[in-house]
Amino acid sequence: TNGLVYQQITCKLPALSDAQLKVLPYYCICLTELGAGDRDYLATQRWQAEVVGAIHAFSSIRGASDDVQAIDAYLTLSSKALTRNNAALNELMQTTLLAVRFDEHSRIRELIAQNRARREQSITGNGHSLAMTASCAGMSPAAKVSHQLGGLEGIAAVKALDTSLDEAKNLTDFATLLTSIHQLVLQA
Repeated sequence: TNGLVYQQITCKLPALSDAQLKVLPYYCICLTELGAGDRDYLATQRWQAEVVGAIHAFSSIRGASDDVQAIDAYLTLSSKALTRNNAALNELMQTTLLAVRFDEHSRIRELIAQNRARREQSITGNGHSLAMTASCAGMSPAAKVSHQLGGLEGIAAVKALDTSLDEAKNLTDFATLLTSIHQLVLQA
């Protein structure tokens, strides 16, 4: 499209434990913001800047089309680049998905703190939407998950998570949890 190529890698999310589900948004944030392969996060960010206009990961959790009480969930890694960078885009996306490094604990800590600040600042501008998400939380499993991850409950959770990550053991355990999600995604 006008000299740009868009690419997405999408996979159906496997069954996640409650603990894994609660940190899924942070997994998505970290997937494209950490190092990959033999590159640390700074080298990976330089590589991203050379190749793509944007790269990010997100989850999509909705009621199944035939039963709103059932959840249908997907993970998507999405990117765009100039057409001439298509081969490099493929390599970057593959390396990001297959070789992300969850061993950069200080970077993970920084990303969670940034997310907390962003989410807290969004409350005043998104108050109506947050209230609707909270009021719908009891209507279906997907609505409940939306409230837990992206609603007021999710904001409270990121505040508690950010505070808990001040302890090194909690940060190590959190990185291990992110790694466990990643292994499930790779198997999917």
